[in-house]
Amino acid sequence: MIDEIEITNFRSLKNVRIELKPITVIYGENSSGKSSLFYSLLVARNVLNNPNQPQANFFNLRFLNLGGFDQVVFDHSTEKTIGIGVHGSTSLGRMKYEVSLKREGGSFHIKVGDVDSKIDVTFPYQLNVRKEISIGNLKLSWNGVNFEHIGEVKEEQVKLIEELNSFLEEIRSIDIAPIIRGFTKPIFSKATPGPYPITEDEIANEIVSGGGYLEGKVHSYFRKIFGKSFRSFTPPGSTNFYLRVMEEDNAVAVDLVNEGFGENQVIYILAKLLRSGTKTLLIEEPEIHLNPNTQREFVRVLHEMVKKEGKRVMISTHSEAFVSSILHKVATKKISPKEVVFYLCEKKGKETAFRKQEVNEMGQIKGGLIHFMRKEIEEMEELILGPKGKE
Repeated sequence: MIDEIEITNFRSLKNVRIELKPITVIYGENSSGKSSLFYSLLVARNVLNNPNQPQANFFNLRFLNLGGFDQVVFDHSTEKTIGIGVHGSTSLGRMKYEVSLKREGGSFHIKVGDVDSKIDVTFPYQLNVRKEISIGNLKLSWNGVNFEHIGEVKEEQVKLIEELNSFLEEIRSIDIAPIIRGFTKPIFSKATPGPYPITEDEIANEIVSGGGYLEGKVHSYFRKIFGKSFRSFTPPGSTNFYLRVMEEDNAVAVDLVNEGFGENQVIYILAKLLRSGTKTLLIEEPEIHLNPNTQREFVRVLHEMVKKEGKRVMISTHSEAFVSSILHKVATKKISPKEVVFYLCEKKGKETAFRKQEVNEMGQIKGGLIHFMRKEIEEMEELILGPKGKE
């Protein structure tokens, strides 16, 4: 499983390496580089998912187009190389996989134990380059995006190949709930959702596809947060459908678009996280339009989903209530310190740094949350003592 990510020369991320846990929380000031970390992973996913396209397409995240290489590379230094790498443990030893992008072309780099191999390519890349590598007595062929065995292979060796490919699948299974999300209309037309649904129509169709399995999961967790039911409704003989919410003590269903936006955007997040194609969800500011009490319920349910559904989340937030709620769950032994990691994101000049915040079993962060809460503390001090209270 992937447990670290390493980014070089991507926007303001000159050289960043961070540890991942089931819940990874990143906080910091505006424009400090939090989103850049998320977007870099999506670029790597785009490359790995379909390298046979122009390089500029990798930077089109659909909800946001970052431009091209010249716009994205650190300090717009076009002679530099963008690197997006992941690290993790396998039964064969530590493994590193990295996608590199240059102004012209790029490369795929794999390192497993003592084996180190690199494939240089140009884009569009038609997967027509193959290298042979040997790991122990296992002979493999790889083209940058998948592994195949050479010659006869034993059953235990098949499992090793599957393990190597599953490492790459973890990158392909990264998705995002972007800051711009939610549903803006009451009615939707049925269509087949793609591999990475992002628009409201795609997410709505993802919810109602698959015989109601995802819809049932979304309903179950939504009810735990808000105490309400969530259901789709398709009029008889129609190909259109509605997404609706109903109070537990009220038989009248209301179109989701006419409910509060906090509920609206949470449905979007739940659908994204619970869909079978997602293993890691990047969530931008989950606290949007949620009052502090609801944020606490959301944290509780989010942790439940991570554990029960085998998911992982990376969260960027500006909410003290959201962060404090996670720390409270640690202090009350409902979340283990081993399940969560915090990073303070700071930008100094052109470069972003991620400072790991150590959390103990009492839910305390070493050094406190002073960087996160500085202005609020100053305002509360003036409110209690008066503007001249500090003199």
